[in-house]
Amino acid sequence: MTQPKIQRNTVFGYRPKAFTSHISAESEAFRALNEAHQMGMAAILWSMHAGRFTHNSGVEDVSAIHWRGKAAMFGSAKQFTETNAVLEWFVLDLKPKRGHSAGGWRMTERAKEICMGYQENSKQYALSGLEPDEKGLVNPDGSPYRMPVDGIRSRTTANRNTRFEKKQIHAAVEIEGDNLHKFHHAAQAYLDREKPAAAFRWSHELWDAIRTGRGPNSGEDAAKRRAMMARDQASIMLDLAKRSGAPGFVLPTTYRESNAGRLYAEGSINLQRCVGEVRRAALKGCYDVDIANCHWSLLAQMADRLGEKAPHILHYLDNKKATRAEIASAGGISTDDAKFLLLAVVYGATLAKSPKENQRAIEQRLGLEATDRLRGLPLVLDLYGDVRRIGKAVLLDYQAKTKKVGVLVNDAGREIGLKSNSREKLAHVLQGAESIALQSMLKTLAGSAALLQHDGLTVHGKPDLAKLERRIKADTGYLLTLEIEQL
Repeated sequence: MTQPKIQRNTVFGYRPKAFTSHISAESEAFRALNEAHQMGMAAILWSMHAGRFTHNSGVEDVSAIHWRGKAAMFGSAKQFTETNAVLEWFVLDLKPKRGHSAGGWRMTERAKEICMGYQENSKQYALSGLEPDEKGLVNPDGSPYRMPVDGIRSRTTANRNTRFEKKQIHAAVEIEGDNLHKFHHAAQAYLDREKPAAAFRWSHELWDAIRTGRGPNSGEDAAKRRAMMARDQASIMLDLAKRSGAPGFVLPTTYRESNAGRLYAEGSINLQRCVGEVRRAALKGCYDVDIANCHWSLLAQMADRLGEKAPHILHYLDNKKATRAEIASAGGISTDDAKFLLLAVVYGATLAKSPKENQRAIEQRLGLEATDRLRGLPLVLDLYGDVRRIGKAVLLDYQAKTKKVGVLVNDAGREIGLKSNSREKLAHVLQGAESIALQSMLKTLAGSAALLQHDGLTVHGKPDLAKLERRIKADTGYLLTLEIEQL
């Protein structure tokens, strides 16, 4: 039987060559598989261990494995199932729902043992001056990973030419290995209930805030999980940088433009996806430049252009801290959870009890009790009212401006079908506007950008924010406020 050819540029990204060697040494059943199936299972295992891809159900420790990915790597989803039955690495916890969500899979204890065994072995290299005995990164199909010069792929996820210019950001992201090493020890110190070095007291304060916070995402266990995730991500990034073989201490990072115009970092582990603590440690001395309340600000300006009133949105933009504090207090949740709720609202999510309507995104994050408390909060209901009314007007406006039949085109020139639901179309419009603002920032700061995020950049050197805001206004027509923080 002809073996399937794994696609190189899948969501799984690169992994250390040594990871596959470790699995082979640990598992006789793995060694007995054909090479294509070995590479496919190794790619999925690394991604679930390193990146912890979340499932859209919000259920913890459950990852999505889409049937298309299984077919690309194994020839068919059935062959993945048969191979997994031999290795016993993954268990299906949530059945797939056609048109809504992929199957939700959980790693078995055997799979976790293999991954943690690799991680423990790699620590002697990642956390010491020793050089790894096996270097090199590989693609999902096992072929050698060749780091491109340009960090932005020339083709989008829809296989179109990207709008972003070349040579604006390098694929090699130089990280502060020594500082990340010390941060790893600080995270372990938190788990061991020991004091950190003075330079990393901030990380313990952050985790303590989670420990003493309110809501379902706070408490002792939540703080430990966060610290453990930060520790493990730091260890994995140190291992990748050590094994990459690239000059300097770098983490290869490439981005691909999405259907809406956003730039997403490829692969399961990268500084765009990691917890903020790890990014702060890895890019010490750089500056995060973010668009303040990006989507709310964009929606307010779209409303103003159409002559639509947005009193509650404008009140929130003028009173961000007070609004978040009121929501947190009323719901018995943390400020971070209040921020999540507000972002979900502007994306068109609802607090309705019907799982079919809101896909339980809010309830999964905040819990049923907090969601019930917030359903009747006037402040939240007023914001919902503004979003629904303005969102409808905005979508009609973009639809009227689109010449092509059957689609809606956002500011980034990217299409979405008119049959998509209103929530998806509004997100498409907002992300398109966000994308052209980021494009303006990147063009202005080309050469100093270290990392791309969805609503901002991490850059070397402190930029002139006023000048950058004027540039965004000239390029996009949107007046956006930028915030800056040194890492």
